[in-house]
Amino acid sequence: MSVQIAPDIEAKLRDKVETGSYSDINAVLREAISLLEERDRKHAWLLAALAEGEKGEAIEFTPERMDQIRQRARENARMGKPVSDAVTP
Repeated sequence: MSVQIAPDIEAKLRDKVETGSYSDINAVLREAISLLEERDRKHAWLLAALAEGEKGEAIEFTPERMDQIRQRARENARMGKPVSDAVTP
């Protein structure tokens, strides 16, 4: 496969290699594709969660509800449960 890359992008790719961040340009591109795929997975998950939320029942957001959420988070952390993707950036 032959691909033409804009000079400014090529310079950035070479810089990543020259600074020792990556072994070669292919490694830079592999990482970039991996990050794009992860972003796409998160975007698809978000869209699915939004669609599910539109079908579900609304829960009133009150100070008491926030206290319940915090308490459950503390209990989960104490028990070593992983943090849900829904609450991680």
